[in-house]
Amino acid sequence: MKKNLLRNYFKSTGLIFIVTFCNSLTAQIPPNAVNADPSAKSISQSPLGQNINGTAVLKFKFTNEATSVNATGEIPPNSVRLTISFPGKYAYTSVNSIPKFFVEDFDDQPFGAVHLVNNQTITEGEVIDLLLNVRGTSPGTGTVTFNSDRVTPITVANTQTANDNASSSFTTSSVLPVVLQSFSAKDLNCTTALNWKTATETNFKKFDLEYSKDGEKFLQIATFKSMGSNSSYQYSNNSMQGKIFYRLKMINEDGVYSYSDILPINSTCIKNNSSVYPNPVADILNITVNTFTNTATGLLFDNTGKKIMDVKLRGGLNQLNVKSLQSGIYNIIINNGISKEKFQIVVQ
Repeated sequence: MKKNLLRNYFKSTGLIFIVTFCNSLTAQIPPNAVNADPSAKSISQSPLGQNINGTAVLKFKFTNEATSVNATGEIPPNSVRLTISFPGKYAYTSVNSIPKFFVEDFDDQPFGAVHLVNNQTITEGEVIDLLLNVRGTSPGTGTVTFNSDRVTPITVANTQTANDNASSSFTTSSVLPVVLQSFSAKDLNCTTALNWKTATETNFKKFDLEYSKDGEKFLQIATFKSMGSNSSYQYSNNSMQGKIFYRLKMINEDGVYSYSDILPINSTCIKNNSSVYPNPVADILNITVNTFTNTATGLLFDNTGKKIMDVKLRGGLNQLNVKSLQSGIYNIIINNGISKEKFQIVVQ
């Protein structure tokens, strides 16, 4: 009876009431989100400084400043996108270190940008240093910006928006005299092929091509003089078995130098890098050596393991006089700096 009276009263007066109920003050956070707070904390140079002398490393500090109230405070994988926008004075070149993130896309030209997306969970209060390599493109001061945003569809909350952006200014004091457009290393049919192309070469002297067996200690393979902007370079040699690392040392006219990215090649090629002939031999033993450094060594042992001879070899054809050796079986070990090869020869 009372319900009917109230209904009739509202109809007669024309009043309409819409009543809504809120369960929480955090209703603006999507139901599938956590109580996270992605923050573009700061931008600095590593090591600390403000000048980009040809190249530099910039550190973008990202934090999850959440303090749990009604959720975990975690940032789930693939839910935060970072946008780093560069000015015309310097540009992105490559990743130095970006833990828990990956490069979604990038533009490495002046006024370009890099987008990073997290591929791992970022816990509450976690601080992550993202290091990117940059190069100077023209002298002067420019401002780089750092923005944190949520990936659409939204899977993470953002309890504060005032900390989503950061910016900092750096001055390019010198410009790289050479800018690589590409650099590749491939292994095909027991041949290692290295190719690179430049976009610009200004006051640039030469490339030193270097290799390493461990990725740390590098030795020079060959030198290429500057051919000017928009030039292509190539180098090929017989593949060395195992994992070998390559890089370019780029040397300016004034002696200042920088390095390219390091490219690895893992070759399972079992083709011999050296050869000896004729075998059996009576007087002159021909030794052909394939070597990156153009130097190698040869150790000759008799059948009892006693060292008979220690000779220096060069890349290409070498001739060893064995006339003075007694007839019998000998072993020669050739070390070309990358691998060692053992050959058994018969001296007549």
